[in-house]
Amino acid sequence: MRDLGLWLGRSGTPNRRGRQTERDRSRYGPRRPAGRIREREGASPRARDVEFRCVDAEPLDVPAESFDAVTCRWGIMLMPSPIDALKRAHNALRRGGRIAVATWGPPDKNPFISIPLGMLRKHVEIPTTPPDAPGVFAFANPKRLKTTLQGAGFQDVVAEAFAFDISVCETGEEAWRFIREIAPPIAQLYNGQLAAVQQSIDVAITSGLSRFHRADLSPRLAIPAETWIAVGTKA
Repeated sequence: MRDLGLWLGRSGTPNRRGRQTERDRSRYGPRRPAGRIREREGASPRARDVEFRCVDAEPLDVPAESFDAVTCRWGIMLMPSPIDALKRAHNALRRGGRIAVATWGPPDKNPFISIPLGMLRKHVEIPTTPPDAPGVFAFANPKRLKTTLQGAGFQDVVAEAFAFDISVCETGEEAWRFIREIAPPIAQLYNGQLAAVQQSIDVAITSGLSRFHRADLSPRLAIPAETWIAVGTKA
């Protein structure tokens, strides 16, 4: 089985075009290099020999009908032309191949982004963008997500919400630093403010994030989040 993982390159991926920071490695472990997943103890026979590649989704220079599956986690909402990238992904799949895409749900279900943005808006004029413009919540509406996949040629498209906790930080202060690391647009808005304004923003955002503190967990902060997961098939 050959799995194609789509990543966002030139248009502005977090962490410098996909390279991990030390924090990424400590929180999530190192990314696996392209290659094969060999047989492991207890592994399903179907998962014993999987080849995978991680590529820039926008040029996507791979042979037609050369992959069995395509995955894209939290990437298409940041692409200038997601349907074009998905059409190229469709072309890369063999008939019967499947795609799985994850995008963020609505702001009220993702306070790790909506809280910082809400506080920043009190100090910074953030221009309103069209609903279909690239952005974290560009595919918060599952109808648009499904329509875009169908427009790229995929059939039997289904989208389901998946709720989980982001639990990688101990305190609100640490969570706010982490958010600035993984969300360059938010960091840019923050960095453009005077030191006194930054202090006011810091207090408001860390206070908002600290309400998700859980004494029974480690790390202590568990910020709720929701993502849409959509799948489709190449007929």
